Amino acid sequence: MMLTIKEYLGPIKVINFHAISDGLWFEKIVKYLKNKNNIITCADLEANLKGELSIKNGVLLTVDDGERSFYDIIYPIIKKHQIPMTIFVSPKITIQEENFWFQEIEGFNHLKFKKICAEILQIPLVSFLHIKVLALIKSMQIHEVQEAIEVYKSKYNVHKKPFQNLTVNELKELKSSGLVTIGAHTMTHPILLNETDEQASFEIGSSVQELSDLLNEQVKYFAYPNGIPAIDYNQREVEILKDLGIELSFSTRFTKVCKSSNKFEIPRGEISNGQFDFRKKLVLWEHWNFLATLKNKRKEHLKQRKFMLDLIRMNNA
Repeated sequence: MMLTIKEYLGPIKVINFHAISDGLWFEKIVKYLKNKNNIITCADLEANLKGELSIKNGVLLTVDDGERSFYDIIYPIIKKHQIPMTIFVSPKITIQEENFWFQEIEGFNHLKFKKICAEILQIPLVSFLHIKVLALIKSMQIHEVQEAIEVYKSKYNVHKKPFQNLTVNELKELKSSGLVTIGAHTMTHPILLNETDEQASFEIGSSVQELSDLLNEQVKYFAYPNGIPAIDYNQREVEILKDLGIELSFSTRFTKVCKSSNKFEIPRGEISNGQFDFRKKLVLWEHWNFLATLKNKRKEHLKQRKFMLDLIRMNNA
């Protein structure tokens, strides 16, 4: 119900998922949330931030990338329970039936792949031999990543993997269900902050336009790939989205949405596939993330990315 009185009844949690392999686990989360929360849509969140809708115990469920487990596993469950979700997809991946770079590199020999990246970057491998492949790739521009993948597949006779994502028809079916809101997620899933102004504008603008054309309606929502503020995107990307008329864009800053939240940097927390202690995580939320950061590999990953970015910048200077 749209309210004229600006009433605020507490923070909202935005939960993000990626590929799901365990339907029983996911349905357990859905049942838990239905009993304890008001599951909302992006439109509800947008209205709430404008002061037009009061929401108590709100939870927004999102999924990034559009891997086909959304159609095979998640979609039947949300239909069964009649709950809304938002999915962020890359139209190029869907229309051309391609895989994302992180899907194509699965199974690659990491040392061999790093050698190829070293040649493309023109940086001695010995200087970043300790860097993990994911930290390396997230420090490169998307055209360099794509080139490295193609060189590896050609050199080691690796065939392209079967298509792992949603088809155009499946995406249209999701839209017509009335349960699924569809937002943009760039064209090729680059780390936007690594890209030139021109490439960043293309990745964002083309994904919004092509997805709008595909769905025959204006796309209003966007999720930054990887989504860490000041590491994966910055104000440049925010300004591009403002110019496109995007209403909400989503980061992966792990906290709650509150009345003062920036609508172009909506925070989200991820629940990983099969995570057994999701109830504790949902209760503690950003406190869980703080405690987990003290002991998990996140800090090391970000440290490696910073090292690699500095190395690339020095080499290009």
